[in-house]
Amino acid sequence: MIPLRLELRGFTCFKGATVVDFDPLEVDLFAIAGPTGSGKSTLLDGLTYALYGETARLGSRAGLLMSPGANEMTAQIVFRSGTSTYRVTRYVVRNKSGIQSQVRLEQLTSDSNWVQLPESEKIREANIKIAVLVGLDFDGFTRAVLLPQGEFHEFLRGDAGKRRKLLSRLMGLDTVEKMQKVAGERARDADAESQAVSTRLEEDYSGATPQRLRSLRDERETLVDSVAKLIEEQENITAEQQELNSLKVIWEDKIRLENLLEGFSKKESEMDNSSERWKQAQAAKILLPQVHLMGEIKKRLDAAKCELEKSRKELTLTEEALAIAKTSEGEAEEAYAREMPEIEKALLAIAEAGPFAERLIARGGTFDMAKYGREGYQESAWEVFQRQEARVGEMIRLQSDLAERTAKVSSAQGAIDNLNVVIADQESQLKKIKDDGIKAREQARAAELELAAAENANHAANIRVQLKLGECCPVCGSPVKQIPINEENDLGKLKVHRDKAVGKLDSLLESYRVLKATLEIDRARKAERTSGMNDLEVEILEKGKTLDSLSETFFSGDAPRDGDLNEEIGNRRKSLLADLALWIYDRTGGEDPAIANLKYISRRDELRSESRRASEVLTTINQELERNRVSCAMNEQRVSEMAGELSSVEDKNLAAIKEAGFSSIETVLEAVLSDEDISELKDSLDTYQSEKETTEVRLREVEKRRSGRQFEAERYEKNSQLASVVTTRLAESQNALGRIERELQDLEERLLKAKDLQKRLSKSQERSDRYRTLSLDLRGDRFQEFLMARIQSRLAKRASHIVRNVTDDRYDLQLIDGEFYVADAWNPGETRSARTLSGGETFIASLALALALSDTLAGNQTLGALFLDEGFGTLDRITLDSVTAVLENLTREGRMVGVITHVEALTERMPARLLVRKGRDGSSVYWDS
Repeated sequence: MIPLRLELRGFTCFKGATVVDFDPLEVDLFAIAGPTGSGKSTLLDGLTYALYGETARLGSRAGLLMSPGANEMTAQIVFRSGTSTYRVTRYVVRNKSGIQSQVRLEQLTSDSNWVQLPESEKIREANIKIAVLVGLDFDGFTRAVLLPQGEFHEFLRGDAGKRRKLLSRLMGLDTVEKMQKVAGERARDADAESQAVSTRLEEDYSGATPQRLRSLRDERETLVDSVAKLIEEQENITAEQQELNSLKVIWEDKIRLENLLEGFSKKESEMDNSSERWKQAQAAKILLPQVHLMGEIKKRLDAAKCELEKSRKELTLTEEALAIAKTSEGEAEEAYAREMPEIEKALLAIAEAGPFAERLIARGGTFDMAKYGREGYQESAWEVFQRQEARVGEMIRLQSDLAERTAKVSSAQGAIDNLNVVIADQESQLKKIKDDGIKAREQARAAELELAAAENANHAANIRVQLKLGECCPVCGSPVKQIPINEENDLGKLKVHRDKAVGKLDSLLESYRVLKATLEIDRARKAERTSGMNDLEVEILEKGKTLDSLSETFFSGDAPRDGDLNEEIGNRRKSLLADLALWIYDRTGGEDPAIANLKYISRRDELRSESRRASEVLTTINQELERNRVSCAMNEQRVSEMAGELSSVEDKNLAAIKEAGFSSIETVLEAVLSDEDISELKDSLDTYQSEKETTEVRLREVEKRRSGRQFEAERYEKNSQLASVVTTRLAESQNALGRIERELQDLEERLLKAKDLQKRLSKSQERSDRYRTLSLDLRGDRFQEFLMARIQSRLAKRASHIVRNVTDDRYDLQLIDGEFYVADAWNPGETRSARTLSGGETFIASLALALALSDTLAGNQTLGALFLDEGFGTLDRITLDSVTAVLENLTREGRMVGVITHVEALTERMPARLLVRKGRDGSSVYWDS
């Protein structure tokens, strides 16, 4: 897999559209550089998320990968796999229902069109297809393509424990440990299941045996025979019992009917009395309306007499109430004439004080302040006070400004004094540094001259070594007659002396520049503070004049002017309000005007109401008196008319009552029955006669059916008891048979379940043995150690091959007793620990291990791209050259190699650079090749 183009939008620090185009890149080696936090590693996160929908650092939580404030995110990667080109686009949106993700997988056709693959329908299927196209799943990609170079530096030089932990994590060997734990847990689960099944077999199925099954079946056969015999016996007894039951019914009917006829004979005289009672009720029913009419007339007469008595009493009471109402009317008119003049006068005074009371409340005063007031309140005094109050805020601000500026002047003067001391000290230090610098310059010049002379002398000595007697001198051309003594100077010591002198001079020059710049800054600060202090003094003078002018309008005469203005204006307000409250109380009789006004209005309305009410009561009583007189006369006339009507009706009806056989009205009323009772009495007489005749007929029929047979109670009882015994025995046998049938069914089911449990027990025991064996085989001191040893050996072999290729067969990496050693071809037969490698050598070895692991993780896949985090700080020049050479050798194998680095010198050595820049609107990238 080779990436061709990466596009990010709304992805963490890349808020806007960010495109990295790898396709037109003419080189296969480039650096990814930029300041800390700019987003270098985020580019690799974006590449990984575009391919797999998750990252190594933040997982698959799309909400954490969105740029702050963004509601959409896009990550798109175009890559080549084999001879085909593919494009993966992942789109994430945040809405009210949550975060939703989409993926689109496309392939570039021969006619340069993008065609969506069917796996894009579902995210899971698309992820599986992408892993197939890339050749690695997510874990394999992040371990084989994104190499943590710094970790292999620790792997190479760290102790065995750290190496084991790192290798286990990168190779995924911790999965073996997880497998061992899972196998142990499953073995324990299988043991627990075996124990539970065994316990259940012992407790719930101990009695479920084939012997018990045979015993129950034999018992069922015996019961079946017994039930058949009992059923036959019951049928014979039932037939005889049915005939006896029929005769018993006939005999019981005969006895019952004879008893009924005897009862009818006893009720004969009672029925005769009922017949006479019915005849009297019929006669009373005819006379009852006339009796009721006389009763109604008596009731109306009694009611009329009561009404007459009531109207006479009401007439007397009304006459008494009239006398009282006349007295009340006179008293109300007298009170109204006496109090109304004083009320009207008080209301006028309150109306005059009302507006001033409203002003008092509006100005923040209360009526209780009247006790502090003085005579002679004038509204003009309040107007003068308001003008003074309006200027108080301005005076207070002026006072505050003056105090603030005075404090600033004092502070500025102190700062200027401090700066004078500092400037004087800096000028003294500057003079001393200058003198020391002159001396240091002379010493550096002398050391330089001394070193140059020594170098010339050494050059001459080198020439003298080559001189031979008789040959021409290569300098002067004359024959050499004598070879001078050759003495070589110690240039290293002279260089150290020269560098020390130059370094001292540079240090003094740097101190001079820094101190001089500081001095200029302090001088500028002094001038700025002096100018500011002068401006403040001018402002203080102007504001002081303004404050004096305002004070003359506020204070009069020789009154002190240094008091609290707010307190002074507050006291003046209280005094004026107290005078106003006193003026109001003088006109309201010492009461709140509103309360006093309400009181007088209420009393005025009360007097008017009492006078009007007394007059209305008198009129009402006069009208009531007239009505009572008319009512009394009408009631007297009604009583007289009803008495005559009653006398006429009584004479007529008493003659008819005696003719019907009744002695008085009371005997008529006693004989009266309701229509329901009369009907019931008649029905009772008819029923008696009908039932008597019916009973006689039925008795003759029963005698005919009996045909002279006699019922034998003893025989009937004996046969009934025998039937009951047989029925009971049959029921018990049938119940026992049912119980046996249910027990048989339950036992058969339990035998089947016990058989299933036996099979389950065997399987759980087999599973327990299998997982226990696997758990023991996967323990850390067995299988993992075997894997660890094999993996380290393979890594060392692959890494050694890479080291030999990039170092022209000089170095060979070896694993001896679990530690890494290096064999150097320039020193045959010797090996040294990897811990002794220099910085450049360590980089080569650790990079080789990282690439070896990458190839191991990739398996049979050919990796078309690698992204390397170099993991080092500052590197020296020689190490940087080695690093560059190693990385260039990597590209010869056909790989694209990107290096995330913080080392600027390493970045400059790369053929191309992808620079990441951060800004207010997010990070951006651009190529600098």
